[in-house]
Amino acid sequence: RSAERRHQTLRAVVGWSWDLLDEAEQTLARRLTVFAGGATLEAGEQVCGLPATDVLDALTSLADKSLIEAERADEAGEREQLRRAHAAYYLALAQTADPHLRRAEQLEWLERLDAERDNLHDALRQSIAAEPETALRLHAALAMYWWLRGLRTEGTALAAELLDAVGPRTPPGLEEEYALCVLAVASAGSHGEELRALVRTVGSLIYAPREPPRHPFVTVLWAMATGPPEGEVAAELLRR
Repeated sequence: RSAERRHQTLRAVVGWSWDLLDEAEQTLARRLTVFAGGATLEAGEQVCGLPATDVLDALTSLADKSLIEAERADEAGEREQLRRAHAAYYLALAQTADPHLRRAEQLEWLERLDAERDNLHDALRQSIAAEPETALRLHAALAMYWWLRGLRTEGTALAAELLDAVGPRTPPGLEEEYALCVLAVASAGSHGEELRALVRTVGSLIYAPREPPRHPFVTVLWAMATGPPEGEVAAELLRR
């Protein structure tokens, strides 16, 4: 009973502090709670939907007052809108970074992704249940990053969760993204007839005559997960 009164007192203090904020500070404080592990000024501007000058001024004030309230975003009905904006921003960042990881500027972009790792993983985790197709795109864009940084375990865990959410059917237009998700799980040594069947299914995509893949890492991950082709598949590849 004494703890309950203490909690009520603390809530009253926080509520009093919140009421002292101006409207811009309250808005930014609510919306910043969508981030995990901090946010750049650019991310804060785009995800929170506020001009950069307003973000900078309000953020400086909030830092001084040490007040950011997660529950306020729920009260304002902004939680889902913020989640979508957060996912969209970090999907764009990962997709922009991915081709740079195969070029001379690789180290620079690895560092940029390192700095945003918490937000990238949180955006993926939140999207798995809410927007599986967005999650597939984000997972595919991060696949090479995880391998380069030795983060296979983190990536595989998220891939397994995502594969459960998507199910056995490939979403139209996301064949490569789905293949990367299946192969990430398979490359970790997971077994079972259902998974082997999925690997065979995505294999038909890998070996089908087509344009170069949108996600080149899918061919690398396929080789790691399945080994060299055999039999008729190998013969057809040689002929081709």
